[in-house]
Amino acid sequence: MSKYCCKIGFISALILFAMISTIIYGCIEEKSPNLSPTPQEVNTKTIPTVVTKTPEGIQIRPESGWRLGPENAKVKIVVFSDFECPGCAVTDPVLKQTQQKYSDKVSLSFRHMPLSIHRYAQAAAEASEAAGEQGKFWELNDKIFELTRKNMLSEKNIRSAAESIGIDMKLFDEALASGRPNAWVQKDIEEAKKIGLRWTPYIFINGKLFEGNSFDQLNAMIEKEIN
Repeated sequence: MSKYCCKIGFISALILFAMISTIIYGCIEEKSPNLSPTPQEVNTKTIPTVVTKTPEGIQIRPESGWRLGPENAKVKIVVFSDFECPGCAVTDPVLKQTQQKYSDKVSLSFRHMPLSIHRYAQAAAEASEAAGEQGKFWELNDKIFELTRKNMLSEKNIRSAAESIGIDMKLFDEALASGRPNAWVQKDIEEAKKIGLRWTPYIFINGKLFEGNSFDQLNAMIEKEIN
C-alpha cells in the first residue's frame, strides 16, 4: 500500500467569475502515529497589525503567517496550504475573494504545509517567504499558484515568476541561503503536525475547522461568525 494517497472533494461555486462547480483534487498524507485523529483548533488570536522591518529593511513575517486584512478582523481565516496541491491552487483565489468581499471584517493568513509527495512544494514555500522579506509574498503567492494551475511549476519557473514581479534576485538568493525562509516553513509544518493536519488545504475560521464543500457554506460560516 502506498504511503500517500489523494483526496478528491467537490467544491461548487468556487470562483465567482468561473464555472458553477469545480472538482478539487487535494492531497493527503497517510496518518502518522504522531498526528492526532482530529485537528485541534488553530490559535488565530495573535496576528500582528503591521509588518515590522529589520534595520536592513527586511520585512519580518508575523508569527501567524502573512496576512490579508486587518489584525482586529472579527473573522480570522487561516489556511494551511501546499503550493503544488491542485486543490490549494483552486481554493486560494476563492479565499482571497472572500476576504475582499468582507473587507475589514475578515482577515486571511497563510501557513505552509508542503507535502513530501510534491517535488517543488518546499522550494515554492521557501521562495514565497524570501519574497515576503521584500514585501512581495502575496504577489509571488499568486504567481506560483498560477503556475500550478497551468501544470508548469518548477524551480526555474518560480525564479522567473519572482523576477517578473520586480524582486531583487540578489537579496532573494541571500534570503534563501540564510535559512530564514526554511525556518518559517518548518515552523508552520511543526504546528500543522501538532494540531493533526494530514492533507491540504486545511481551512480554519476563527480556529474552527471548515468542513464544508461549497462557497455558499464558507460564506454561511463566516456570516455566522460575524453575526
